[in-house]
Amino acid sequence: MKLYEHEAKKIFQKGNIPVPMGILCSTEKEVWEGFKIVDKGRGVVLKSQVLVGGRGKCGGIKTATSMEKAIEEYQKLIGQDIKGLSVSSILLEENVDIQEEYYVGITIDSSASRPIGLISSRGGIEVE
Repeated sequence: MKLYEHEAKKIFQKGNIPVPMGILCSTEKEVWEGFKIVDKGRGVVLKSQVLVGGRGKCGGIKTATSMEKAIEEYQKLIGQDIKGLSVSSILLEENVDIQEEYYVGITIDSSASRPIGLISSRGGIEVE
């Protein structure tokens, strides 16, 4: 099963795991309204919602410190092709000061027919 980032974060919230405030947006109006809610003075992060890794390296994650810049970045992201998938929505999140970053992943080893977990204190996209 693959999950969009916004779907995974809802599951985390149900398990009382803290996540940045975010709103799923599919229109400019939703970005405009969402910016007013999500921005806490540090700007926002716009994250393309596609079911592939490496979105940042493909230009699928942008930051904005103003509402106008958020709309501009949204226009660049929406409809963009990332690894063969078209962006139809973005996750608009508060920009947070990252102190530490970890990577946690679970996948299925099809040859062994069992799940494999990976946890790394190095975090980031290089682990993928």
